[in-house]
Amino acid sequence: MNILIYSVYYPAPAEMDIKSDTLIVHYFVRELQKAGHTVQVVYLSLATLRGRCKKRMRDIIPSEADYVYEGVPVHIFNYQLLTPCRRCPEAFQARRINAMLRGFKQGLGWTPDKVFVNFPTFSVGLTEIFAEEVPSIAVFHLSDVINLKLDDGPRVRSHLERFRTWGYRNPGIGHFLKERFDRASV
Repeated sequence: MNILIYSVYYPAPAEMDIKSDTLIVHYFVRELQKAGHTVQVVYLSLATLRGRCKKRMRDIIPSEADYVYEGVPVHIFNYQLLTPCRRCPEAFQARRINAMLRGFKQGLGWTPDKVFVNFPTFSVGLTEIFAEEVPSIAVFHLSDVINLKLDDGPRVRSHLERFRTWGYRNPGIGHFLKERFDRASV
């Protein structure tokens, strides 16, 4: 099976100067590879403006690169969040990332059979993740719960409703989703 995985956290080589937060998605990807699946990771590396001011203001315009991490092919999109407390790209950044994603996927040489989106509240505005019309699975983490407590308005809800299936990292997150959205998760 061909699987495309989107995540806002993924390990990167030290020379890329990107803070690594968690390895959970990487462990999941490695298990999919061991099971014989073809997996491609799309790493949506976002940073707050405050965190990037001292480094690279050029990251306001999304950029992309490829690398392999422990046998996992990764395509990274770097961009900078501009609005305080915002957790997803600005509209102009989302348009650019969507166009870049289209080009990237055309160059893959295969179409995914499934799409997993880890941390789905960070991908609001990225409509290209739904373009293949294959099963899309949102995998919620604690940071998504925090985001939803701050903003679960119509734009966010509309984005989340597009996912065919919802999964979560632990039962507490599942309970929160059930109470907040009255939608069955797995």
